[in-house]
Amino acid sequence: MAKKSRGAGSPPAKEERKDRGYRPKGRDYQKERQELLQSSVVKNIADHIILATEASGMRKSDFSTLVLGISYTQFREIKRRVGNPTLQTLEKIASALKITLPELFEPPPAVKRRQAPANRYEDHLDALGEVIFEHWERSGMTKLDFARQIKLSQPQFYKIQNGTAPVLLLTLVRVAEQLGISVAELLGEERPKRKA
Repeated sequence: MAKKSRGAGSPPAKEERKDRGYRPKGRDYQKERQELLQSSVVKNIADHIILATEASGMRKSDFSTLVLGISYTQFREIKRRVGNPTLQTLEKIASALKITLPELFEPPPAVKRRQAPANRYEDHLDALGEVIFEHWERSGMTKLDFARQIKLSQPQFYKIQNGTAPVLLLTLVRVAEQLGISVAELLGEERPKRKA
């Protein structure tokens, strides 16, 4: 039986397609997602929300929409450690809880809340791009190889580096783990100092 010829409008064969870097699929994606959702960063964010909700005395649905400014569905997903909020949503939560974004990634302290700090989404996006760029420069690798190493697709790598992509929590956790730094350091912040 003769092989069918590929017409002009058909997509390129699998081996002819341009390699775009890291792309988990199927079970690999689900397994990696579950591992990332078990990280301490995700747990700490959930703990902050749970403690703040309990301290407020409000109904959970009211607290999510009136205080945090997010939907109740999104609130439940974050609290149950199954959600993957964007960096912008995390900024909103940190501001509502009157803590800095890096403090949101750390275990919640047993202290009273203070004046809300300035959380600047654009500053964190810029810092994220700069930190990734610095690590790439030091690696001596091509951008595609470096993107693969930190488990990003090539387009995602460029968008994050240029500050044009919405960044999800699990992406932050995965990249920080691959670079061997904390999420706070990935966003250009030092780990917050805890008073003993």
